[in-house]
Amino acid sequence: MIGEILVFLPGWNEIVKCTQLLEIFDRPPHPTLRKVILSRSISERCITINDLVYAIDSGRTKARRADRTQSGECYRLFTRCNQRFSFVDFPQGEMITSRLDKIYLQGKLLNVNNVKAFLQNALYPPSIEPIQHAEQFLYDIGAFISHTNQLTPIGKILPQ
Repeated sequence: MIGEILVFLPGWNEIVKCTQLLEIFDRPPHPTLRKVILSRSISERCITINDLVYAIDSGRTKARRADRTQSGECYRLFTRCNQRFSFVDFPQGEMITSRLDKIYLQGKLLNVNNVKAFLQNALYPPSIEPIQHAEQFLYDIGAFISHTNQLTPIGKILPQ
């Protein structure tokens, strides 16, 4: 399969070491070469990378990092026995457990056309109710003009 590779590493030091090792093979971009993305597990909560086909998990990572438009594979560098007894589950994504008014407002500031759809396309999307609650709250405090859905001056300074 053609696609990108995402490697989850436990911390910054491991990312730096792996980057140095990969620099040995650094070549100009070519259609048959793959992009390798090194990341800490924190990024798994909030991003989806297009064309991602392979995830390499150095600890415990969900296989769903692969692009949702194609099948992907996850290679784990530990045994099932280790996984069962050594790891605790990751906490739920922040968008599921937090209020969404700040995130919704930031989406508006970034000129996201449909913030509801944008949030529902997140890796761990919140349900529609918290999104609607955030939208209503921001209307109620005067951050939006209801009929145009445009930010008011208050809405522009709230995130600061």
